[in-house]
Amino acid sequence: TSLKIDIVQCVTLAVYDVLLAVYLLIVCWKHWEFEGEYCLHDVSWRSSVLCKVSGALAFASTHGALQVAVSTSVCRSYTCIKGLGAQEIKFQQFSLLYIIMNIFNVAMALLPLIATFTSFELSVAFAHGCF
Repeated sequence: TSLKIDIVQCVTLAVYDVLLAVYLLIVCWKHWEFEGEYCLHDVSWRSSVLCKVSGALAFASTHGALQVAVSTSVCRSYTCIKGLGAQEIKFQQFSLLYIIMNIFNVAMALLPLIATFTSFELSVAFAHGCF
């Protein structure tokens, strides 16, 4: 079961790394598009769906990778504390907890896509002197 847990963690980390790569591609594309004239596009960019989606990708990928690191550390710490003769962590228990953590991570990442932050976006634009 330890091997199954390691495989699940590696695959999950790979998925979150792909999400981060997509986010970075969006940022590179917009950097190239807005180079030298970001303030002209600030409000339209921050209110666009692509900006919110890229924020969700960044949140999900970074927090997901952190989740993998924490769960790996917990599993290894359990083995170190209990010794090599300790019972292995049951895959079903690990899977249930892991699924709940991933659902929470995705829900938190999608929250900004549902809510609107118009007043925040305008206050940021004014603070940077884009008008």
